[in-house]
Amino acid sequence: MKLPKGDVNDEDVNDDDFAEAFAERLRDAMGAVPQAVVAKRSRISTSAFSRLFQGREPGLFKAARIAKALDVSLEWLATGSGKPNGGASGFVEIPLLDVQLAAGAGAISDLAQQIGVVPMDRTMLRAMGRNSADGLRFVESAGDSMEPLISDGARVLVDTNDTRFREGVFAFRFGDELRIKRLRRLGLDGVEVISDNPHYEPEVISGQDLAEHFAILGRALGGFNFY
Repeated sequence: MKLPKGDVNDEDVNDDDFAEAFAERLRDAMGAVPQAVVAKRSRISTSAFSRLFQGREPGLFKAARIAKALDVSLEWLATGSGKPNGGASGFVEIPLLDVQLAAGAGAISDLAQQIGVVPMDRTMLRAMGRNSADGLRFVESAGDSMEPLISDGARVLVDTNDTRFREGVFAFRFGDELRIKRLRRLGLDGVEVISDNPHYEPEVISGQDLAEHFAILGRALGGFNFY
């Protein structure tokens, strides 16, 4: 695929210029999203994706899959013409799930039915280091144990693609309970479950309970009150 950048003519642009310009726009579109994540979303091997940053042309179908994964205009990504979002609405729609995450003692709920969508400004999305709404879900929080970070009844934005365990605030399942708490690893066989509200004591999940009944559902990016 030999496509010009901007309004210049094909004869004025060589393959190296095109590949370099494509790589630059790709970096801009990715922001803080790791290469491996975008490669997986685009169904491209990590080695092939890495070569795009080394001057390799993507080909039309790869470029289209990358543009879809990053929620940007294919025309802009491939040529530099137009706008990154294709002049579309400045909002993306994020699924709202009928799941209540307990920010207290725990709530029992079934996973997970979509009951609507929540519009989010693309500017806000990019401020969180995201160029795509892929994997993002809104769920409702119940309880005050994570206040002031997440208030009772807030809708919590969860990145379901981010399940790598490290210290931070996560939505997780423990048995039949769906919860949102701050997690901290305790050695190789334990997790400390911490509430931001000091009135709640920390808990520890370890051993067989951790191995068989604990699963991270996604990283919590914040709570939002839409009223």
